[in-house]
Amino acid sequence: AVLGKRLLYEGPIDVVMLNGWLKVCTQCGRLPLALQSFQRAKAELPLLNRTLDLITFATLIQPLVDNRQLVSTKRALQLYGEMRARGIRPDPPLVSTMFRACGEPLSVQVALRLRLDLRAQGWSHSQLARYNRFIVARLPSLAEIMADEEKWAALGVRPASSLTSEIGELELTEPFPSDSDMKAQHRMRRSRSQQPDPAVKRDAEHLPKGRSVSSSVNFEKASACDEIFERKGWNKMEGSWRSF
Repeated sequence: AVLGKRLLYEGPIDVVMLNGWLKVCTQCGRLPLALQSFQRAKAELPLLNRTLDLITFATLIQPLVDNRQLVSTKRALQLYGEMRARGIRPDPPLVSTMFRACGEPLSVQVALRLRLDLRAQGWSHSQLARYNRFIVARLPSLAEIMADEEKWAALGVRPASSLTSEIGELELTEPFPSDSDMKAQHRMRRSRSQQPDPAVKRDAEHLPKGRSVSSSVNFEKASACDEIFERKGWNKMEGSWRSF
């Protein structure tokens, strides 16, 4: 933990150094220490807090999902929510990790909210195809969808148009940019990847009237209380708060 103390107290510290330390912690099986360092960096180094990037969050999310426990997977989802609230876009590897979390132990509703978030960012049909197949295989029965049709419609699911089908289907009628447009947009964003994400506001029109992207996607960050516990070196990884 000597290196961790130096990172936090012997500046100047930049995000590259923090990310390197988080990677060392996670590779050594010290995920709770990585989370503690992450929280302390946010609380004690305001300048560093403003420069946290995709690598910071992906470094923490990946091992949390790999842990394959409900509590750690929920923590990964909270980190994803915090990352998106900062305007940081996920890359394809992180998206794949999040969908893997939705297979087990999270529910298909989380996968649907993640899909809405990707649609709001402008992901194309071809980019979403593999994840659509993942979701379709996990959709509930038609009876369950019809029991709360409004909820499922808000998640992009509707009753199947075929009278012989007993499951729902994904709503795919909203406009998507072409793949060439996506490549052009990607080139324009590469130099400003840390800027606030304009897609959330721009693509709100893709959702039902009166509903915002954030309210539909609904990725919640960790509570202030949980972040304080994490910063003090306590964690929920084994089902109860434990100190290091």
